[in-house]
Amino acid sequence: MILDWFKNTLHEHKYRLALRSLTQGDVETFSQLFQEFMMSSVSVFDVPAEDSEKIYHAFILGMLIGLKDHYDIKSNRESGLGRYDVMVIPKNPLDLGIVMEFKKIGRFEKTTLEIAVASALQQIEQRGYAEKLRERGIKRVLALGFAFEGKNVLIRSKTNFS
Repeated sequence: MILDWFKNTLHEHKYRLALRSLTQGDVETFSQLFQEFMMSSVSVFDVPAEDSEKIYHAFILGMLIGLKDHYDIKSNRESGLGRYDVMVIPKNPLDLGIVMEFKKIGRFEKTTLEIAVASALQQIEQRGYAEKLRERGIKRVLALGFAFEGKNVLIRSKTNFS
């Protein structure tokens, strides 16, 4: 049901392009398409401030269902010294593994999307969230930080971290 919604609402071509961009590490294309999805699919009224991170989290998990044939998608599991938000684990260890961390900022917070996304990337690295991927022999790892404010999202990446 979720996969059909993404395909029908977001046009299957763009949906597939977003997933392909993500798994190939083309963060710029993925980010542009993801922002389009947010603008066309999510209402600010669907995102209550107190639960907004959960809404974004569920939106991304639903989107990632399209990867199930080649990737295992894990959510809120322990790795390293903490608990990551989402991990995209390739079934082929030669493929790119991805760790995602989400940060939301509220209307009255004194921070920016840039600061929040930098915090997400720092958290992935400092807490060793990629450990589970490396234990599986996955050498190519992409850290993705997402910062959300209403319908606006900023995505940044980092590779070659410990």
